[in-house]
Amino acid sequence: MLKRTLEEYVLISVLADDTCDITIDLEALLEQKFNESRTNQIIAACDITKIFLTDIVTDKVLKELEGHTLRITSVAFINPKELITTSLDKTIRIWDTISGRCILNFPSQSCSFSATIVDKNTVATCGNGIRFWNVNTGQCLRTLDTQGSTILVLKLHGNSLISAGRDSRIRFWDLTTFECTQNIEKVALCSTYDLIVTSSYVLYNSTYDVFKYSLKNESTIEEVMYESEAGTIEFIDENTYAWIDGSQKHIYLLNIANGRIVAQMERHASCIKPLGNDQLVIGTKQGFIRVLDRNGGIIKSIKVGACIQLLAVNE
Repeated sequence: MLKRTLEEYVLISVLADDTCDITIDLEALLEQKFNESRTNQIIAACDITKIFLTDIVTDKVLKELEGHTLRITSVAFINPKELITTSLDKTIRIWDTISGRCILNFPSQSCSFSATIVDKNTVATCGNGIRFWNVNTGQCLRTLDTQGSTILVLKLHGNSLISAGRDSRIRFWDLTTFECTQNIEKVALCSTYDLIVTSSYVLYNSTYDVFKYSLKNESTIEEVMYESEAGTIEFIDENTYAWIDGSQKHIYLLNIANGRIVAQMERHASCIKPLGNDQLVIGTKQGFIRVLDRNGGIIKSIKVGACIQLLAVNE
């Protein structure tokens, strides 16, 4: 990356009275410093209403983003410079990750539980229906009718959007026609909270179970995990997913195809994301971000907030 010298940010103008006017391009200077930090790994970690932008290489909290008044329900990077959050306060916020300012704040019309980046200009959110938004203006572009059911999670899969929620259904939506192309009913006895989508399978986490649905054999629904309390699942790679048990005291890495446990870790965690280089990042209710190896060994631990519930990785 080409670095600019300080002189390149300073504009000196000679005025009519032979005095000088000096202007510093502060925005460009901040952008340069941010781009330099992008050689490191930036994590957005959320407690109840606050987001901590954290460099996990330098162990520094770069920015604290505040504005939501109720619990944040999802967080995602639109691009390296912009972050989106949804909340139970019925607002969607777009954040400038360089300055830490909220650059767009618009009503979501209902509580939004999940946000999925569709393209560089569009995000989809879910709650009482599915809505598509222009991230530059906050305009609602389209609403998909989910027949009154509350949608809790969205995932992108090729040219399809997959939704699930409290009606025990998984729906596939074509992003060209915006029609529901597939409706899988009675996939679970209770609500579906998490989805993982690979080229071959959809894994979904209900109140008590983890199920696997084969995209190649559409009649196959297989129970792959049973737990007395709801847990959390997260995609790690094409062959592996992570499952945090309901007590949030254990992390399991499992093979997606056969359900076998690849690794078991006795680690407190409320959320987990893959980092690359066979590393994982977890958030804890004690307010820590921890980087782990695939065997659960702690590579580093950073105290950032009160109770980390959500993570997003700036890839």
